[in-house]
Amino acid sequence: MPPEAFEGKSDARSDVYALGLTLFEMVALRPAYEERDRNKLIKQVTTGAPPRLRKLRGDAPRDLVTIVEMAIEKDPGRRYQTAAALAVDFQRFLDGRPIAARPVGLAERAVKWVKRNPVVTGAAVAVGLALSLGATVSYLKYLDAEQQKGVAEKQTGIALAREREAIQEAEKAKKARDFLVSIFQISERDVRGGSVTARQILADAEKRIPAEFADQPELRGELIAAIGRVKRGIARRVPQAMILEASGAVQLRSADGATKAAVPQTLVNLDDRLTLSADGRVRLVFLSDFHKERFRPGREVTVGENGGEPGDAVLERDDGVLMTFARLPKGTFYAGRDGEQKGVKTEIKEDFEIAAHLVTQGQWTAVMGNNPSHFSRNGDRSRVLNVSDEELKLFPVENVSWYDAQEFIKKLNLRERGRGYWYRLPTEAEWEYACRGGATSEEDCSYHFYFATPTNDLSSDQANFDGTDPFGKAPKGKYLGQTTRVGAYPSNTLGLCDMHGNVWQWCEDLFEGGPGRANRGGGFAVPGASCRASLRGSIMPQVRYIDRGFRLVRVPIRSQ
Repeated sequence: MPPEAFEGKSDARSDVYALGLTLFEMVALRPAYEERDRNKLIKQVTTGAPPRLRKLRGDAPRDLVTIVEMAIEKDPGRRYQTAAALAVDFQRFLDGRPIAARPVGLAERAVKWVKRNPVVTGAAVAVGLALSLGATVSYLKYLDAEQQKGVAEKQTGIALAREREAIQEAEKAKKARDFLVSIFQISERDVRGGSVTARQILADAEKRIPAEFADQPELRGELIAAIGRVKRGIARRVPQAMILEASGAVQLRSADGATKAAVPQTLVNLDDRLTLSADGRVRLVFLSDFHKERFRPGREVTVGENGGEPGDAVLERDDGVLMTFARLPKGTFYAGRDGEQKGVKTEIKEDFEIAAHLVTQGQWTAVMGNNPSHFSRNGDRSRVLNVSDEELKLFPVENVSWYDAQEFIKKLNLRERGRGYWYRLPTEAEWEYACRGGATSEEDCSYHFYFATPTNDLSSDQANFDGTDPFGKAPKGKYLGQTTRVGAYPSNTLGLCDMHGNVWQWCEDLFEGGPGRANRGGGFAVPGASCRASLRGSIMPQVRYIDRGFRLVRVPIRSQ
């Protein structure tokens, strides 16, 4: 009850207060007043104030908090004066427009006008926005019916009809609110101690709605439509695909109108648009199932949930789980040379292709049916709570032994049978030759690190390692303490990513005759010195570490 109700006063603003308390609980996941003793509760409501919503939910959007707090103002004169006014402001918030609950400066108004999107930051808040609109609309209809009933009381027939409608709308609103509370409770059922995602909550809700609202088709439709709108809004904020190859004139424009660079390793979201000129070439990997698509030059393509749209703009589709490989010709290079010690002239006896990326969690799961990675939903999920499920598919698989990698390769070769290639781990020599970008001269093989330009300095802007201990003249930087998605850092001249840092990479060879197996490249937890192209590591093949992964090499079947 609102404070004025205890003085025998009540009007439409009292209903606004009641709805505000409901919205408060949706956002805070707790009542505004938790006192159980009736007398103390009355005192709290009449003389006290609920806790500040921002303190309970720091991730709640500011405008949503403003709306809720204005609705539960103690002074009725400072609340929304009608339920309709609250509904209008709530809709403005959902549309990303300035709300009326407080003054908005010209700069903020302009920014909001451009964005035209709600910012959904927490799982409960996202679901609240998805579902509370349906519940709010129902409740506002109930309030309106009640007001209309009072006006029409002199006309008995109309009054009775209004009363029946009011009761129906009240029951509808109550059922919607009860459903919301039950949906929020799933965030407390995660026995692993992490948070469920907004999309998990929405998926749970979407499955339950048809059965639980079978007798209320109007409300069922409102809730399903609300979920659909927010699901699409969320999808626009997580990557749907990654650009693998791009050349010629290609323009990439996001759904909100911003222009992004259409270059390899760029993540693209739902409804982003690619405009290809006559010489434009683009190839994407879609994260839903890791299939690849190449688009027709001269076309405009919109990124959909399952591929490019329209369908006739797709020139080529590959349903395999592998991504991009770079070809290196046979030749000689100077292994182990780093400017300080002389390298050993080493022969690569046959052409080979090496993967541009480390094997990812998504690829591993597609082939093996599980995910052993520490930095995943199955591992220490608290470290990746802010990473979408789609982007996690691009994190390198880790916590795998050399034997695990061999089992993956065995299954991959069976899966890829008939495509003309044999897959395996790189030898140490192949790995280093590729890391150096296929360099062959002593001078070109004399650097420690290889990107677009070889260098003897390494900072955490260039690779994922312990940036507090950089190499050479590079400044100190960040230490992330975990893996990052493949392609997040600059590649070398061959387009190979993460040849320095992120995870140590298993090689085929025994180390100095065994029994350990060679590792190269360094990982996220080591200093810059351990990421040098010439540095060699060794570990027993049965060991699994959270900073150990691998990349693939392939050769034509005829060479086997």
